[in-house]
Amino acid sequence: MSALSPIVSEHESEEAAARYDHWFREKVRASQEDGRPLIPHDAVMAEMDEIIRRAEERVAKRNATSATWALLMLIISWRDSARNDLAHIIQFIADRNPFAARRVRQIIEDAVLTGSRASVSFPSRRGSWHT
Repeated sequence: MSALSPIVSEHESEEAAARYDHWFREKVRASQEDGRPLIPHDAVMAEMDEIIRRAEERVAKRNATSATWALLMLIISWRDSARNDLAHIIQFIADRNPFAARRVRQIIEDAVLTGSRASVSFPSRRGSWHT
């Protein structure tokens, strides 16, 4: 197993990077071949808002604060498989930290609104912050 520098890759080895690349390419291929109808962006974001809202309610019951965000919507369409993947990701994050889930959702929204990649800062597995 060949170790990779955290400066070069977020993966711990070339083998891990290759496995991720294969998984990602398979997801893209499957999405492109998915013949089901596209889902409007606003419908997908509304579902993500509902996932986050439920998590915020659970946290609020534990005396935590919840965050709200003003949203602007564009006409964007999502594949069902992409929406499902996003829902699983948002649910995973929201169960642990609804504020972080809201932030991830906002990063996606910002990227759509600007038409470019959003700059994201997050802690790596090694504990340092990077973008």
